[in-house]
Amino acid sequence: MKIPLIIIAAVLSVFVTQGCDKGSNDLELAEVAVIEAERDLEIAQSEIEANIGIFRQEIENKIMENNLTIADIKERIQDEDAEIKAAYEVRIEKLERTNSEMKRKMDNFRYTSRDNWDDFKDKFSSSMDDLGNSLNDFFSKTTTSLN
Repeated sequence: MKIPLIIIAAVLSVFVTQGCDKGSNDLELAEVAVIEAERDLEIAQSEIEANIGIFRQEIENKIMENNLTIADIKERIQDEDAEIKAAYEVRIEKLERTNSEMKRKMDNFRYTSRDNWDDFKDKFSSSMDDLGNSLNDFFSKTTTSLN
């Protein structure tokens, strides 16, 4: 009877040892998964920061282009009649304010989440496009109505 008892003890110890190894393997796998998730999060964060930096530079360039366009418009209206020139100047001032406000909004943007970035970028890009179109169409017949 002593031999089967030893065999049973040996078999039980193998099961217990394997059970411990399985738990330790699960723990190691979980630790690896956490490390990989943290690395993926850091990579995603770096990509978003890079995208924001690129977007900021593009906007800065557009704002500088808008300033040059505004300066060109101011120069072109110098020879206009006083009434037309005054109306143009009112529109130019509004466009200059909008351009400055867009710069301020971009400068003040703070990233808090991917959703906040995507929402800001979409709305901001649309507003910048509208401003650019207004500047490009400044002298078109549909936008020069003085009423």
